[in-house]
Amino acid sequence: MPGIDVEESITSRLEQQIVSIDGITDKNKIYHFVKNMPARDSRALRTYISDSSPGIDMTTWMKCPHCTETSQVNLPIGINFFWPQD
Repeated sequence: MPGIDVEESITSRLEQQIVSIDGITDKNKIYHFVKNMPARDSRALRTYISDSSPGIDMTTWMKCPHCTETSQVNLPIGINFFWPQD
């Protein structure tokens, strides 16, 4: 997103995802905790959240018709899949 700092975006996302820390639910205290969290802890928490979040596996195996190599690819389903352009 233009104009938004990546660190600010991560901090904002974690603020919204964290409900309490050691029973503390005060949003201001959570903000300060997240803002001062070591980068390694932030990364570990974000990885845990990502791994624990439900979702759809959008990968599939594809065999190239030209070279017959098989590789894993992401399904290219975007907004045009649901609302095709003329």
